[in-house]
Amino acid sequence: MKRLITILVVVLLSIPALAWSGEHAVQTADDAAKWKAFSKNLVKAIASENEGLQRSAMRLIIAHADYVDVNQAIFDLVRMYRYHKNEKVRQLAAVTIQKLQHKWANGFLVRNLKFEDNENIKNQILANLASQK
Repeated sequence: MKRLITILVVVLLSIPALAWSGEHAVQTADDAAKWKAFSKNLVKAIASENEGLQRSAMRLIIAHADYVDVNQAIFDLVRMYRYHKNEKVRQLAAVTIQKLQHKWANGFLVRNLKFEDNENIKNQILANLASQK
């Protein structure tokens, strides 16, 4: 009798786990399409002239860097890092570039360190480099 109850409990507990795993697999395929569309919109936001939209897009890229593919915006991000007048936007662009782990752009940041005049941005880049290793 104890054995029957144990088997019944195990079966009853495994049903929700099986149902969740099947549902999760369906969501994963759907999520890939959503992340692709989200990435496309982030690239458009970075390329836009609206500075607030660009900043929001950079924050979202930092938060979801593992899921988004915004390599098409890497040159716009480097341009913002290099030429923007606002120190905080340059710093945000540097963090975004490093979070994307784009080989060329990260190499650019490393090479540019010796020419960086702003100590805050320089320290931010060095701190991110140290945390990535």
